Amino acid sequence: MVLLMKRLKNAIKNRLSNERGLSTLGGLVIIICFLLFLPVITYITNLYSTYRNLNNIASSTVGLAKKQGGFNHEVIQLYEELLDDYNIDRSRLQTVYVPQANMKINKREPLGIEMRYAMNFRIMQMDRTYLEFDFVLPVRQNTYSQRFFRPHEL
Repeated sequence: MVLLMKRLKNAIKNRLSNERGLSTLGGLVIIICFLLFLPVITYITNLYSTYRNLNNIASSTVGLAKKQGGFNHEVIQLYEELLDDYNIDRSRLQTVYVPQANMKINKREPLGIEMRYAMNFRIMQMDRTYLEFDFVLPVRQNTYSQRFFRPHEL
């Protein structure tokens, strides 16, 4: 009876030790899947960081334009400095000032900035061909001017 109980305990113990970890094949499958999807994960991370940087630039620029009463020389200079700080490629970036740059905007009138950043997504497949997507990442910030200009200042 005692011998039977020991054998039963050993069988249960051996069975549980075999079920604890993944098999070697399962580990290899996980590693291969990770390597296949690593470019996609890297690109999604890059996309998010680019969007976050552009959004920070837009909100800072619009915040200063709101206090200055429009997109004057000082606001545009801040915008250019922020593009340099965040290393944004200007050849891919299109910027539209609403209503326009170097125009005084009176209190409670809308102003904003729209940026379009051209991005391309390129993944090398297993047969050494590339899967490529081109798209535009839009970023928009809008607010109202807080500065009052007298009629002779406009």
